[in-house]
Amino acid sequence: MADRKQTFTPEFRAEAVRLAQTSGRSRREVAADLGVGLSTLRNWIDGRREREMELTRFGGAVERLRIRGW
Repeated sequence: MADRKQTFTPEFRAEAVRLAQTSGRSRREVAADLGVGLSTLRNWIDGRREREMELTRFGGAVERLRIRGW
């Protein structure tokens, strides 16, 4: 019988990333404590970093348009 893929809420993912970045513990430890795979936690961290970069890039474009009076 095939295992079902476990899903996690966006809130759980955000908290996992926050813990990994601020707890002072290794990513491996945080992932084990939360019951997720290390690669899963890494993917969440990378995804958040990419979204933040996009928001920064997009936010700068919006600010430039605002200044120009668009």
